[in-house]
Amino acid sequence: QGAASVRTCPVCHRPMTDPTPLPCKDYMCLNCAQTEINRSAQCPVCDRKTTFNIRLAPDPSFRMQVQNVSKFKEHCNAFFMELVSSCCFADPLHGPEEDLVELLLQLVSGKNGQGTRCLSPFASHDYIDRTPVIRSFLLQLLLRYSEQQVNAHMCQYLEQAQQFAEGEKVYNDELCRLFVQCVEDYLHSHLAQLKDMKGKKKALEMTRETLEDAQDTMHEVRWVERPSANVHLLHAVAKARFGLTCAAEFICETLQPQASDDQTSELSVQDQRSLRKAKEFLKTAAKQICERCPDGMLKLFLMKQIVRSIGLDAFRHGMEDPTYQLHWIVPTTLMEKGEEAVPDRFIVHEDPYRAIREAMAGLVLSAELSGLEKAAKYGQRNKRAVSAVTTLAVYREVTMCNAGRHVKKASLDKLDQFAAAKDRFRDDVRALFTEFIHNRQGARFPEMRVSPRQSGMVRSQSALIIHYITILKHTAQHNRLLEFLAQLAFNPTSLTKAFFPTMPEDILHDAQAVMRGAYFVCPNGHPYFVGECGQPMQAYTCPDCGAHIGGGNHKLFDTNRRARTTDTSQTGHILGPANQRSRNPLPERSLPASATALLRFFIDASLLWAVSTGVASHHQAVLSSTHPNVLPDTVAQFYYNHVQHDIQVFSSAIGKGVDLGLIALHQICKHLLEVKPHDGRGLDLTLANRASRARWEEVFNRDIIQPCLQNINADVQKGLDLVMGDKRLGEDPLMRAVFEVDTNPLGGSGQGYLSPPLWRYRVLVSVEHLAHTLKTSTKFAVLSAFLKREPHLRAIQYLPDIVKLQRLLVDRFSRRIDRVKAQQISIESFLSDLADGTEQRMFEKLIGSYNNAWGLMREAVAQRSRLRPAANTIYKHVNRKGRLAFILPTTEGYGRCATSLVDLLVMVHNDFMAEYCGIVDESVSNLAHVSLLNITNAQLISFDSAHHLLPLVLAHCSYTLEIGQGTLVQYNWEALEKQLEQRFIIGRPLVDPEEIRLVYSEDVQNSSDLSSLRRRIPQEDLASAAQRQIANELPSLPEVCQVLSALEITIGFLASSGGDREFRLADYLLNVLKMKPQEHLISTKLMQTSQLCHLLCVWRLISVERARRLSSSGQDAFEQIDDAFKEEMPREMNYSVVAALKNLSRDVFVAELLEFISVKLSTRHPEGHQGWENWALKEALESYLDEKEVSLEGLDSLPDEVECCHATSVWTLAAQFSHSTHPAYFLELGGPQD
Repeated sequence: QGAASVRTCPVCHRPMTDPTPLPCKDYMCLNCAQTEINRSAQCPVCDRKTTFNIRLAPDPSFRMQVQNVSKFKEHCNAFFMELVSSCCFADPLHGPEEDLVELLLQLVSGKNGQGTRCLSPFASHDYIDRTPVIRSFLLQLLLRYSEQQVNAHMCQYLEQAQQFAEGEKVYNDELCRLFVQCVEDYLHSHLAQLKDMKGKKKALEMTRETLEDAQDTMHEVRWVERPSANVHLLHAVAKARFGLTCAAEFICETLQPQASDDQTSELSVQDQRSLRKAKEFLKTAAKQICERCPDGMLKLFLMKQIVRSIGLDAFRHGMEDPTYQLHWIVPTTLMEKGEEAVPDRFIVHEDPYRAIREAMAGLVLSAELSGLEKAAKYGQRNKRAVSAVTTLAVYREVTMCNAGRHVKKASLDKLDQFAAAKDRFRDDVRALFTEFIHNRQGARFPEMRVSPRQSGMVRSQSALIIHYITILKHTAQHNRLLEFLAQLAFNPTSLTKAFFPTMPEDILHDAQAVMRGAYFVCPNGHPYFVGECGQPMQAYTCPDCGAHIGGGNHKLFDTNRRARTTDTSQTGHILGPANQRSRNPLPERSLPASATALLRFFIDASLLWAVSTGVASHHQAVLSSTHPNVLPDTVAQFYYNHVQHDIQVFSSAIGKGVDLGLIALHQICKHLLEVKPHDGRGLDLTLANRASRARWEEVFNRDIIQPCLQNINADVQKGLDLVMGDKRLGEDPLMRAVFEVDTNPLGGSGQGYLSPPLWRYRVLVSVEHLAHTLKTSTKFAVLSAFLKREPHLRAIQYLPDIVKLQRLLVDRFSRRIDRVKAQQISIESFLSDLADGTEQRMFEKLIGSYNNAWGLMREAVAQRSRLRPAANTIYKHVNRKGRLAFILPTTEGYGRCATSLVDLLVMVHNDFMAEYCGIVDESVSNLAHVSLLNITNAQLISFDSAHHLLPLVLAHCSYTLEIGQGTLVQYNWEALEKQLEQRFIIGRPLVDPEEIRLVYSEDVQNSSDLSSLRRRIPQEDLASAAQRQIANELPSLPEVCQVLSALEITIGFLASSGGDREFRLADYLLNVLKMKPQEHLISTKLMQTSQLCHLLCVWRLISVERARRLSSSGQDAFEQIDDAFKEEMPREMNYSVVAALKNLSRDVFVAELLEFISVKLSTRHPEGHQGWENWALKEALESYLDEKEVSLEGLDSLPDEVECCHATSVWTLAAQFSHSTHPAYFLELGGPQD
């Protein structure tokens, strides 16, 4: 209690640090005590006198007590906030009762306006703050329900809070800013949910309406001095900030089309036009509200949003292009000042660089070497650093600043003389320095050389690459961890077989390690999964080819084999073109997203340097390491594009725009000079296999990347200060305004709703901001691991819908649709053919879930999935114009995408559950298992970022407001991690994969289905008279084909499920398959007489009829048969076959031979009949009949010289012979008439 009572220092009124007692036993902060004693030599609490030279020291035991009390109350506060959130605001439709809100507001501000304090159940005297602190927790919860309720209570909220700081204008402004930020975050959260539910166009319309409403309010309502009277106007400011931020996002998409949503290019022409129109309306609304603002404050805010996203260079490029018409965005006062200049970001090296740069500039002007030689002696204690900054200075002052201007030959000669001095540079650094003097870098890639008309974007990117290469030259020999990157840049021929860091790999092994079961493949190579122990106990048929799969009694069929166990991970660079990469920062193996993005920049910059130097062997080595292959003349541009992409992704990964991202990368390059050397012991620095790559990544991340990123926010701010403080190159008015170096760059009055603090740039509270703030924390390992994988985990929510969609599609189309038709039918046509509106809406929802998951996982499917779909089958986006085949689950063609998507989502879920078990020290074997076919969202790590995760984040974050310090976002990490585990992770089982496969109609006729049907339902023949009547009742070929299709579907279902042999075929179609017999069987006799035991007899009959009618009309009756079996028989062989046919039951032979040809000689499974062309036809047919346990009398009379290559010719002859026995027929063949 004693520690609790003095938790706040009586001098600074802040939480006490280093509690220090005075002789009077009053406690305060050590610094405060020293200050007070030095000032007056008396206690500021009780005024007791003491001496100036008193020795002050913190009280360790009391400090521990204070820390324990603070920690205890933090836990209590977290519990209380969680209690309020889960109990008082549990109803999703209605907010809490008025009296409860009143009670909670009193807890925030004090019953009598005594002050503001943290939301807490503790006694008021213990938590009153002398410095006003506002927690936005309650406001965030209230905003979920109604704006009217928020306004009513906010008036009271502001009135009570103002009483404590009456008359303090600074406090009033910051208090208003706090409210604006809360409302703004709510609007962005609401927009994300709206976009998910109703699409981007509706979201744009909502944004435009919000902006227009803000414009009306801001120009109709007058600002008054009392903040409580300005609630409506503050709402308008929040709406304007929200609308302009969204408009900035659209403008950024316009300036950088490659950054726009992948979905747009896949929309229909009408939808694209409608979306463009909505964007233009939003842009117009933004322009109107900005131009009605009297002093340009809103224009400046919009410009901040754009520049902070894409960078000042890209924005200036857009302003210079008349296509975009963006001049209206820049306030006039800023347009009139200064000229464009590329900032000198090498200034992050501070004084050593600055001194050498100034000396270098003097040498260029005067050709005097003494100044540079003197400056180069600065810091002789670190020659590497001096050499590095000198090299950077020559690039900046000679190569970059003087491009296109004549530099005196005398100055260049002096620089050559300077470079040639003994012991000044190593030979390789001297060569680089000389290249910079004469602008010869990048011999094979002109973009690396500086030219007068280069844009600021190109120069900034080139300067960053030069910085990285220069530092790599100076550090690789002293730090073996950097040796791999140096080899890539300066000697890539030694690494053509290396596994490059951050590249995706085959994750099937890792997935199988946590799954209960194993993968196998059928005789034709199609994969299937066996659960539980991984050993088969039952026999099935392959859904793709019909072959026998599985086995019995834990023994696998001899024709099956275990799926590949070899690793298919590729060496080299395998990311493909930069424009096909995701713009979202993604983790890779043990590397977090920021580390992955940074390391990819290092790799791509190294490879770019290697191919731009002009060394032929280096160029060829990089070419051979690049997959897929690129043209030799384009490989440099290929890696240049990747570097540009890496800069953008890394900037996003650390939560910055491109300009600040560039500063961050320059700071990291500087840190590479300072990191602790590593001897590489225990590492394979050639990265010859996956394991050595993973180990290298782990050590490189720990010892290089994380130290560089540890204080990245502070480093960025320091770098920005250095750039802005650079007197020669830091006076750019636009840059100073965008990064708020000047508090009021427009020079206006800054009063009311135009007060600059209300329009300051800030990072929105989001899941990404949460991840950036947390970074990598061992204390909150579960939360850190979750946020690291969040971009992929969020796709798991769609898995149950995708499984449902695939099962419905299999039921609807399996064995009823062929490949060609599936690729011709569009999803839109399929949906429009659904007569039931409810069913149509259901399919639209399920396909929408498939589309959302595909957008999140497309890149991972292309690089990591088990089946690896071909590049030409991977759509960027699934829209209504897309092919139906794309969403049908198969193991070939477009359907591989659907199958791979489900496989990968299962792997992502199982992998994370295994990682979670490792973090909490539990065994994976203790987790329950659930079949994929029975999965629900409640059993998955299922969440929606906008609906579930972001509200959870907002519920556990708060804004702390202190006078003069602005607002700070704080997260309750412990409570947030606990809630995350309870809501999304704990109790989730592992998912056992199940095969969901669609079988195309042309794949039905196979021996496995037919033999399975015979085994399950004994078959018998119909009477000959009945067969003839059925054939006669099918007058046309289309009717024959329709009946045959229905019979093949029925065979497929009965082959796996069986049935009552005496059940009527027509009843089975009607009651089980939901097919109308009158439309699908057509023949009255067939419907009346056929039972399930007659199914194969009827199928053979209709198959023969189809083939005979096709043949008689001159069409190919065997379009699915390999050409090797369509060889014409010589005339003499015809004689022998005709003679043999007289000894056979002609109708039976025709039916059995057609079945044999259809099943055994199909082009669908060529591996099953390789080498059969020269096998005697009678032997092959006899073998097939033996499998069926059927005999055919007279088969021996078929000549031995008739081989399988003549199979279709023999059938055609036999069909003609059985249909016409007139003697004239034999005369046409030239055969004997007997």
